[in-house]
Amino acid sequence: MPNQTPLHVICGLPFEAACLARALAPGTFRVFLSGANSDRAREVSLDAAKSMPRGLMSFGIAGGLDPSLKPGTLLIPSEIVTQKEHRHRVTPKWHEAVTDAARARGLCVNTDKLLGMSDVISSVGRKAELYTTHGAVAVDMESQAVAEAAQAHNVPFLVIRAIADPAHRRLPEAALNAIDANGKTRLAPIFQGIVKDPLLLGDLIRLSWDAARARAALRHAANQLLPISLDVLGTF
Repeated sequence: MPNQTPLHVICGLPFEAACLARALAPGTFRVFLSGANSDRAREVSLDAAKSMPRGLMSFGIAGGLDPSLKPGTLLIPSEIVTQKEHRHRVTPKWHEAVTDAARARGLCVNTDKLLGMSDVISSVGRKAELYTTHGAVAVDMESQAVAEAAQAHNVPFLVIRAIADPAHRRLPEAALNAIDANGKTRLAPIFQGIVKDPLLLGDLIRLSWDAARARAALRHAANQLLPISLDVLGTF
C-alpha cells in the first residue's frame, strides 16, 4: 500500500494536535480530533482504523490518579484498563522502542497502566477512589476508544500522554464548561465563574500552569519520539 498514511493520531483537543505540528513531515501522519467527548472519540478512532494505517496513536493530556505524578509527567502506558477491568495491551515492539528511545534521551517516563473513562474526573476524592480501585496512574477519555478500534481492525497502537491536572488538583465546573464540543475554549463561562466566585481565579491560574507543563512535555515528546514511531512502524 504505497499511498498508505503510516500513522493516524487521535487527539481530544486542538492544542494537543498543535504539539505535533513540527514533529513529522506533512503527509507522514494524519490527526483526528474528537473534542472532549468519549462517544466522538470512538467514532473518530474507528474511522481512523478503517483505512488500515500502520499504526494508531492516542496523544494528549491525562488526569493524574497517582499522587506521586507531577504535571508534565510523560506517560507511555503498557496497557489501557477500563472501568469493567477489560485490558488492552499496546503493541509491545512499538512500546519498547519508544520507551527505550525516551529514556536514552533522558526523558522520565511512566509506563504503568492508564484508565479509560467516558467522562472527565473533576474531584480529588473521585481520583483517589479510581486509583484505589483500578491501580491506574492516570485517566483519559480517548485511549480506550483508540485501543478498541485498533483491536477491532488489527492495527498496532500506542499511547503517549502527559499529566495535566495532578491527583490533588480539582477541576472547577467553570473550567469544564469552558470546553465546547470541539475541544475549543470558551471564555464566557470562565468570566462568569470568576464573577460568582473570585477565588476561582487562583484555581484557574494553577490549572493553566499545570497545562503549560503538560503541553511542553507533549511538544518535546512529539519532536523526540514520533520520528522513532515511524521508523518502528516501517518494520511491521
